[in-house]
Amino acid sequence: MVWRSYNMKNNDFILFAKKRTGEINGMTCGWVTDGILWNRNVKMVFVRKSRYTYEFLNESEYFFTAKFDDEKLLNYFGAVTGRDEDKIKKTGLKIVTENGKDMVEGALENVYMRKIAVFDSAKADFLDEEIAKKFREDEDSHVIFVGEIL
Repeated sequence: MVWRSYNMKNNDFILFAKKRTGEINGMTCGWVTDGILWNRNVKMVFVRKSRYTYEFLNESEYFFTAKFDDEKLLNYFGAVTGRDEDKIKKTGLKIVTENGKDMVEGALENVYMRKIAVFDSAKADFLDEEIAKKFREDEDSHVIFVGEIL
């Protein structure tokens, strides 16, 4: 099994999800990992319940990531909430659909996924006390969305 993990120091992904209404929101995702799970190629994204994108992920069957090397863009998508402004419109990103898959035009890489599992870290049994102390969370816990890469 091969897993790749990313964090904010080397993460260059923006996570996008679409509501049933067609509205799309994105956020820079600090915790991302990909690999093989249940004999499927997957990417897992960790999103706090308080994030606006969480609402979109909960409602959507599909989500996608887009890779960028634009630090200003990545910082903006991580610092500003979509509740207050349309980040996609403001930055001029263009979401296109090809073969039924949403993607960002001009991104270095787009990965489109079907949500296959959801885990709430608030319900996790942390076996390492150091991790438990540092990352034990309350109502704003991280939720892990597992997407099968399509």
